[in-house]
Amino acid sequence: MATKPRNSLRVLLILGLVAIAAIGIWYATADRSVRPDLTVTDAQATPVMGKDGTIDISLKIANAGGPVVLASASSPDATTAEFTGTEGSGTIAVPGGGSFGLSSDGVSLRLSGITGDLSEGRLIAVTLKTRSGYELATKARTLATKPMDHSMHGMDHSATMDVDASVAPSIALSATKKPDTGGWTIALDTKNFRFAKDLVDKDHVAGAGHAHIYLNGVKLSRVYGPTYEIGPLPKGDYLVRVTLNTNKHMAYAVDGKKVTATTTLKVD
Repeated sequence: MATKPRNSLRVLLILGLVAIAAIGIWYATADRSVRPDLTVTDAQATPVMGKDGTIDISLKIANAGGPVVLASASSPDATTAEFTGTEGSGTIAVPGGGSFGLSSDGVSLRLSGITGDLSEGRLIAVTLKTRSGYELATKARTLATKPMDHSMHGMDHSATMDVDASVAPSIALSATKKPDTGGWTIALDTKNFRFAKDLVDKDHVAGAGHAHIYLNGVKLSRVYGPTYEIGPLPKGDYLVRVTLNTNKHMAYAVDGKKVTATTTLKVD
Protein backbone atom coordinates (compact mmCIF):
# COMPACT_ATOMS: atom_id res chain seq x y z
CA MET A 1 0.00 0.00 0.00
CA ALA A 2 2.99 2.34 0.54
CA THR A 3 4.30 1.84 -3.00
CA LYS A 4 2.15 4.50 -4.64
CA PRO A 5 3.08 7.28 -2.20
CA ARG A 6 6.76 6.39 -2.59
CA ASN A 7 6.42 6.45 -6.39
CA SER A 8 4.66 9.80 -6.19
CA LEU A 9 7.43 11.20 -4.04
CA ARG A 10 10.01 9.87 -6.48
CA VAL A 11 8.22 11.55 -9.40
CA LEU A 12 7.99 14.83 -7.51
CA LEU A 13 11.69 14.62 -6.66
CA ILE A 14 12.61 14.02 -10.30
CA LEU A 15 10.41 16.88 -11.46
CA GLY A 16 12.00 19.14 -8.84
CA LEU A 17 15.51 18.23 -10.02
CA VAL A 18 14.52 18.87 -13.65
CA ALA A 19 13.11 22.28 -12.69
CA ILE A 20 16.27 23.18 -10.79
CA ALA A 21 18.41 22.14 -13.77
CA ALA A 22 16.26 24.20 -16.13
CA ILE A 23 16.60 27.26 -13.90
CA GLY A 24 20.35 26.72 -13.76
CA ILE A 25 20.60 26.57 -17.55
CA TRP A 26 18.52 29.73 -17.89
CA TYR A 27 20.65 31.52 -15.32
CA ALA A 28 23.84 30.54 -17.11
CA THR A 29 22.67 31.66 -20.55
CA ALA A 30 20.27 34.54 -19.93
CA ASP A 31 21.26 38.06 -20.95
CA ARG A 32 21.24 39.24 -17.35
CA SER A 33 23.65 42.08 -18.05
CA VAL A 34 20.84 44.22 -19.43
CA ARG A 35 18.63 44.12 -16.35
CA PRO A 36 20.16 46.45 -13.79
CA ASP A 37 23.42 47.04 -15.64
CA LEU A 38 22.55 49.00 -18.79
CA THR A 39 22.16 52.74 -18.27
CA VAL A 40 20.99 55.15 -20.96
CA THR A 41 21.87 58.84 -20.72
CA ASP A 42 21.99 61.98 -22.88
CA ALA A 43 19.19 60.88 -25.24
CA GLN A 44 18.63 63.64 -27.78
CA ALA A 45 16.65 63.93 -31.01
CA THR A 46 17.78 66.04 -33.96
CA PRO A 47 15.27 66.76 -36.77
CA VAL A 48 16.65 65.72 -40.16
CA MET A 49 16.79 68.67 -42.52
CA GLY A 50 14.58 68.24 -45.56
CA LYS A 51 12.73 65.20 -44.18
CA ASP A 52 9.52 66.07 -42.36
CA GLY A 53 8.70 63.87 -39.41
CA THR A 54 12.18 62.34 -39.29
CA ILE A 55 14.69 62.59 -36.46
CA ASP A 56 18.05 61.06 -35.58
CA ILE A 57 18.45 59.83 -32.01
CA SER A 58 21.76 60.06 -30.19
CA LEU A 59 22.40 58.62 -26.75
CA LYS A 60 25.00 57.03 -24.53
CA ILE A 61 24.86 53.54 -23.04
CA ALA A 62 26.99 52.39 -20.11
CA ASN A 63 27.19 48.66 -19.47
CA ALA A 64 28.30 47.42 -16.06
CA GLY A 65 27.62 43.77 -16.93
CA GLY A 66 28.42 41.30 -19.68
CA PRO A 67 28.28 41.98 -23.44
CA VAL A 68 24.90 42.87 -24.92
CA VAL A 69 23.61 43.10 -28.50
CA LEU A 70 21.03 45.69 -29.51
CA ALA A 71 18.71 44.01 -31.99
CA SER A 72 16.01 46.60 -32.70
CA ALA A 73 14.32 49.79 -31.58
CA SER A 74 10.82 51.21 -31.63
CA SER A 75 8.85 54.29 -30.70
CA PRO A 76 5.12 54.87 -30.22
CA ASP A 77 5.68 58.29 -31.78
CA ALA A 78 7.09 56.95 -35.07
CA THR A 79 6.06 54.51 -37.80
CA THR A 80 9.59 53.22 -38.48
CA ALA A 81 12.83 52.94 -36.51
CA GLU A 82 16.13 51.82 -37.96
CA PHE A 83 19.81 51.95 -37.13
CA THR A 84 21.84 53.78 -39.77
CA GLY A 85 25.57 53.83 -40.43
CA THR A 86 26.48 50.27 -39.43
CA GLU A 87 29.65 48.71 -40.82
CA GLY A 88 31.15 45.23 -41.02
CA SER A 89 28.71 42.54 -39.90
CA GLY A 90 26.30 45.21 -38.67
CA THR A 91 26.03 43.76 -35.15
CA ILE A 92 25.45 46.55 -32.63
CA ALA A 93 27.20 45.35 -29.49
CA VAL A 94 27.77 47.04 -26.14
CA PRO A 95 31.04 45.57 -24.81
CA GLY A 96 30.98 44.08 -21.35
CA GLY A 97 31.98 46.62 -18.74
CA GLY A 98 32.16 49.31 -21.40
CA SER A 99 30.13 52.00 -23.09
CA PHE A 100 29.30 53.43 -26.49
CA GLY A 101 27.22 56.09 -28.16
CA LEU A 102 24.68 56.34 -30.92
CA SER A 103 25.69 59.56 -32.63
CA SER A 104 25.94 61.49 -35.88
CA ASP A 105 29.58 60.44 -36.38
CA GLY A 106 28.79 56.73 -36.31
CA VAL A 107 25.66 54.63 -35.97
CA SER A 108 22.52 56.55 -35.07
CA LEU A 109 18.86 55.63 -34.62
CA ARG A 110 16.55 57.20 -37.20
CA LEU A 111 12.83 57.53 -36.48
CA SER A 112 10.45 58.36 -39.32
CA GLY A 113 6.75 59.04 -39.63
CA ILE A 114 6.52 61.26 -36.57
CA THR A 115 3.46 63.50 -36.51
CA GLY A 116 3.05 66.79 -34.72
CA ASP A 117 5.41 69.58 -33.87
CA LEU A 118 9.10 68.71 -33.58
CA SER A 119 10.11 71.95 -31.94
CA GLU A 120 12.77 72.10 -29.29
CA GLY A 121 11.90 70.39 -26.02
CA ARG A 122 9.49 67.71 -27.22
CA LEU A 123 10.11 64.33 -25.61
CA ILE A 124 10.17 61.31 -27.93
CA ALA A 125 9.70 57.89 -26.34
CA VAL A 126 12.21 55.27 -27.50
CA THR A 127 12.57 51.60 -26.60
CA LEU A 128 15.73 49.63 -27.32
CA LYS A 129 15.45 45.85 -27.50
CA THR A 130 18.33 43.44 -26.93
CA ARG A 131 18.87 40.19 -28.77
CA SER A 132 17.55 38.32 -25.72
CA GLY A 133 14.31 40.31 -25.80
CA TYR A 134 14.90 42.67 -22.88
CA GLU A 135 13.51 46.18 -23.44
CA LEU A 136 15.14 49.38 -22.27
CA ALA A 137 13.00 52.52 -22.43
CA THR A 138 14.07 56.16 -22.47
CA LYS A 139 12.94 59.54 -23.78
CA ALA A 140 14.89 61.76 -26.16
CA ARG A 141 14.56 65.52 -25.96
CA THR A 142 14.20 67.25 -29.32
CA LEU A 143 16.83 69.87 -30.14
CA ALA A 144 16.33 73.00 -32.18
CA THR A 145 16.69 72.45 -35.92
CA LYS A 146 19.89 74.07 -37.13
CA PRO A 147 21.55 73.17 -40.43
CA MET A 148 24.81 71.31 -39.83
CA ASP A 149 24.42 71.71 -36.07
CA HIS A 150 26.33 68.84 -34.49
CA SER A 151 27.37 70.59 -31.30
CA MET A 152 26.31 67.67 -29.15
CA HIS A 153 28.73 65.45 -31.05
CA GLY A 154 31.63 67.92 -31.33
CA MET A 155 31.72 68.39 -35.12
CA ASP A 156 30.06 67.21 -38.29
CA HIS A 157 31.34 63.69 -38.83
CA SER A 158 31.94 64.40 -42.52
CA ALA A 159 34.30 67.33 -41.79
CA THR A 160 37.91 66.72 -42.72
CA MET A 161 41.16 68.64 -42.72
CA ASP A 162 43.31 67.98 -45.75
CA VAL A 163 47.06 67.95 -45.21
CA ASP A 164 49.94 67.40 -47.59
CA ALA A 165 50.86 63.75 -48.02
CA SER A 166 54.49 64.47 -47.10
CA VAL A 167 53.54 65.54 -43.57
CA ALA A 168 50.26 63.67 -43.11
CA PRO A 169 49.90 61.42 -40.07
CA SER A 170 49.41 57.70 -40.60
CA ILE A 171 48.03 54.87 -38.48
CA ALA A 172 48.08 51.08 -38.31
CA LEU A 173 46.11 48.87 -35.91
CA SER A 174 46.68 45.55 -34.18
CA ALA A 175 44.40 43.65 -31.80
CA THR A 176 45.34 41.32 -28.94
CA LYS A 177 42.80 39.25 -27.04
CA LYS A 178 43.11 39.33 -23.25
CA PRO A 179 42.88 35.74 -21.93
CA ASP A 180 41.94 36.84 -18.43
CA THR A 181 38.88 38.92 -19.36
CA GLY A 182 38.06 37.97 -22.93
CA GLY A 183 38.39 41.62 -23.90
CA TRP A 184 40.71 43.15 -26.50
CA THR A 185 43.62 45.57 -26.50
CA ILE A 186 43.76 47.71 -29.64
CA ALA A 187 47.21 49.13 -30.34
CA LEU A 188 47.49 52.29 -32.45
CA ASP A 189 50.80 52.66 -34.29
CA THR A 190 50.96 56.25 -35.52
CA LYS A 191 53.50 58.33 -37.39
CA ASN A 192 53.69 62.12 -37.74
CA PHE A 193 51.09 62.34 -35.00
CA ARG A 194 50.97 63.35 -31.34
CA PHE A 195 48.14 62.52 -28.93
CA ALA A 196 47.19 65.76 -27.17
CA LYS A 197 44.29 65.34 -24.76
CA ASP A 198 45.00 68.75 -23.25
CA LEU A 199 44.34 70.43 -26.60
CA VAL A 200 40.85 68.99 -27.27
CA ASP A 201 38.47 71.69 -28.61
CA LYS A 202 41.36 74.16 -28.86
CA ASP A 203 42.97 75.62 -31.98
CA HIS A 204 44.48 73.30 -34.55
CA VAL A 205 48.09 72.25 -34.09
CA ALA A 206 49.64 70.41 -37.03
CA GLY A 207 50.13 66.72 -36.30
CA ALA A 208 48.37 66.85 -32.94
CA GLY A 209 44.97 65.62 -31.84
CA HIS A 210 43.25 62.41 -30.81
CA ALA A 211 41.58 59.37 -32.36
CA HIS A 212 37.99 58.19 -32.73
CA ILE A 213 37.35 54.44 -32.46
CA TYR A 214 34.34 52.62 -33.93
CA LEU A 215 33.01 49.07 -33.60
CA ASN A 216 30.94 47.99 -36.62
CA GLY A 217 30.34 51.70 -37.15
CA VAL A 218 29.26 52.44 -33.58
CA LYS A 219 31.39 55.10 -31.94
CA LEU A 220 32.95 53.70 -28.79
CA SER A 221 35.00 56.65 -27.64
CA ARG A 222 37.70 59.18 -28.29
CA VAL A 223 41.22 57.81 -27.81
CA TYR A 224 43.97 59.85 -26.23
CA GLY A 225 46.85 57.38 -26.28
CA PRO A 226 48.45 54.50 -28.21
CA THR A 227 46.15 51.78 -26.80
CA TYR A 228 42.44 51.30 -26.18
CA GLU A 229 40.68 48.52 -24.26
CA ILE A 230 37.48 46.92 -25.58
CA GLY A 231 35.57 44.71 -23.16
CA PRO A 232 34.25 41.19 -23.91
CA LEU A 233 32.00 40.91 -26.96
CA PRO A 234 29.23 38.49 -27.98
CA LYS A 235 30.08 35.87 -30.59
CA GLY A 236 30.55 37.28 -34.07
CA ASP A 237 32.81 39.36 -36.29
CA TYR A 238 33.53 43.00 -35.55
CA LEU A 239 35.19 45.67 -37.65
CA VAL A 240 37.29 48.07 -35.60
CA ARG A 241 37.95 51.38 -37.35
CA VAL A 242 40.05 54.26 -36.04
CA THR A 243 40.43 57.75 -37.47
CA LEU A 244 42.99 60.38 -36.51
CA ASN A 245 41.38 63.71 -35.71
CA THR A 246 42.40 67.28 -35.07
CA ASN A 247 41.82 69.13 -31.80
CA LYS A 248 38.54 70.34 -33.35
CA HIS A 249 37.53 66.72 -34.14
CA MET A 250 37.91 67.01 -37.91
CA ALA A 251 39.41 63.88 -39.43
CA TYR A 252 42.88 64.26 -40.92
CA ALA A 253 42.72 63.54 -44.64
CA VAL A 254 44.89 63.38 -47.75
CA ASP A 255 43.16 64.41 -50.98
CA GLY A 256 39.81 64.13 -49.22
CA LYS A 257 40.43 60.59 -47.97
CA LYS A 258 40.40 60.22 -44.18
CA VAL A 259 43.49 58.95 -42.41
CA THR A 260 42.13 55.72 -40.97
CA ALA A 261 42.91 52.08 -40.29
CA THR A 262 40.85 48.96 -39.61
CA THR A 263 41.22 45.53 -38.07
CA THR A 264 38.78 42.66 -37.52
CA LEU A 265 37.93 40.88 -34.28
CA LYS A 266 36.59 37.33 -34.44
CA VAL A 267 34.80 36.16 -31.29
CA ASP A 268 34.03 32.43 -31.12
